[in-house]
Amino acid sequence: MSNMYGIFSKLLKEKDVRAADVSRATGISSTVFSEWKKGKSTPKQDKLQKIADYFGVSIEYLLTGEVDLYYQEMCDDPDMRSLFEMKKEMKSEQFAAHIELLKKLHNVSLDQIKQITDSLDSNKIELEKFAQIHQASDLEQEIIMAYLELDPKIRKIFIDHFKHKFSPTPDDHLDDFPDTPEEFELQYPPIIEDGTEAV
Repeated sequence: MSNMYGIFSKLLKEKDVRAADVSRATGISSTVFSEWKKGKSTPKQDKLQKIADYFGVSIEYLLTGEVDLYYQEMCDDPDMRSLFEMKKEMKSEQFAAHIELLKKLHNVSLDQIKQITDSLDSNKIELEKFAQIHQASDLEQEIIMAYLELDPKIRKIFIDHFKHKFSPTPDDHLDDFPDTPEEFELQYPPIIEDGTEAV
């Protein structure tokens, strides 16, 4: 049994699982594990990655038993964990766009972040003033804030729905609308100052 398989065995014991469980969860053939245990072969890189991911360790740890501090920090960081979870749920193009945004945000200074948050706070204050001027109830303000906190794609779906539902269709009221200025003047004659229609 190789040292690397010994590390694998240790992980099995720590997680209280069997090689068959790992095989089912990762899609790796049980033959790969038995050949590995006998020392006849070592899993290929892609399979090692699946095994490492299953146990939440780095490939380096799986190969050497040594903890990669950088990898461990990433695993312990809740932001990084949520990023990895996000990657599992997104299409690769969406995830790439998020990574580009994160790279841009990484280059933003703390002063710029403060300016952005101050701007957001002042916009919230402006919205609250606007709601007060228009005598919006607390519930109405809550609804507006909840709407604005929605993902922009979801907000667009709402808007499209209500546009479709409440906006007139082109046939509803434009059929009788004049096509030319002359037709408009005939249909809606100008009014003279004394209130009579011009002839």
